[in-house]
Amino acid sequence: MAGSTRTGVVAPLLIDNVSTDLIIRSRDIPPRAGDDCGQHLFACWRGRSDAPFVLDRPEFRAASLLLTGANFGCGSSREAAVWALRDAGIEAIIAPSFGSIFAANCVQNQIVPVVVPSSWIGDIAAMITARTTIALTIDIVRSTVVLPDGRSVRFELTTVQRMLLSTGRTAIDLIRAHSRAIADFQSRDQHRRPWIYQDR
Repeated sequence: MAGSTRTGVVAPLLIDNVSTDLIIRSRDIPPRAGDDCGQHLFACWRGRSDAPFVLDRPEFRAASLLLTGANFGCGSSREAAVWALRDAGIEAIIAPSFGSIFAANCVQNQIVPVVVPSSWIGDIAAMITARTTIALTIDIVRSTVVLPDGRSVRFELTTVQRMLLSTGRTAIDLIRAHSRAIADFQSRDQHRRPWIYQDR
């Protein structure tokens, strides 16, 4: 999933306050890390024949981008919610706002959390309605969403977030890459302030 762009079909889930428990129920979280969570994504809404859930509709089954309402990923800090989205093939989520811990977990799992004004959410949703499906491009380096009509809207990512998302690395990878420098610093610091290390 690493790379400087994410391009794909957009699925509209225009509901505010979608919590992590709605994304994946606690009873559906696999017992072992690394097990597939995607099969349980939005399980509470899926499987209805009378009103098919958006990701069950044929035109959106291969969607890799999700267009959502405000405060997406609110509630608990369960990282399995992000795993479920990632394992189901979601590479970026576009919303007016996110739960803060959820957004951080997205970056650590290579999902781009894209915050744009509600007016742009409405414009994108209108395009989907008019055309049935549309594809968008998320440019991570430029921090822009490029629409089919050529317009683009900027969103915010920190320098570190852009680097992690474009290279496929995690914060743990960064720490490991600087492990020698960290060890050297701790060694020098221990000689300067030994009382800090007495209980170690």
